[in-house]
Amino acid sequence: MSQWIDIDAHSLGAQSGHDLLKFLVMPRPIAWITTLRANGVVNLAPFSCYTMLAFKPVLVAIGFEHALGPQQKKDTLRNIERTSELVIHTVTEDVLERMNATARSAPADESKLLTAGLTPIRSDRVAPPRIAECPLAMECRAIEIREVVEHHHLVIAEGLVIHARADVMRDGEIDLQQLRPVGRMNDNCYARLRDIIVLPRPEI
Repeated sequence: MSQWIDIDAHSLGAQSGHDLLKFLVMPRPIAWITTLRANGVVNLAPFSCYTMLAFKPVLVAIGFEHALGPQQKKDTLRNIERTSELVIHTVTEDVLERMNATARSAPADESKLLTAGLTPIRSDRVAPPRIAECPLAMECRAIEIREVVEHHHLVIAEGLVIHARADVMRDGEIDLQQLRPVGRMNDNCYARLRDIIVLPRPEI
């Protein structure tokens, strides 16, 4: 018989909870988000506490941690609080290394979009640009921002326009083999799409 180790979730510290939860929720999609700073500089950063919530309207949720207190909020969160506008990009194999390069902190006058060698494209309905090198992007407007627990904020954003590059489309749908999305595992580990398992749902 298998042996089990039972862990009381309420007994975990923040770091221990963080480390264990990453193994329970994987692979995670990565929201690579552009926003605008108050000085007009484009801010770009990846977030893997990210999921879909609803489909009409299209709603997604992004979690933000600022472990050192409210004065240490992520720049992306501050920008969304100020403007409500953001663009979310799907991370693919082609941009994985450049995405990783944008995970660092940067001074207010530096755009990591440009220093990572990426190309901005004007968005249709929001001020932050989207990234030409990303085959899927969604312009969004935040409809709710709340502190869910101390030092952790949740942003619920509504999708306004979805941009799909023609080369990842086939018969009106996204072709996963062409898209080649990347998921976040834990720490420095990512997962590439290699095998697709087609498993039809059972009939009711």
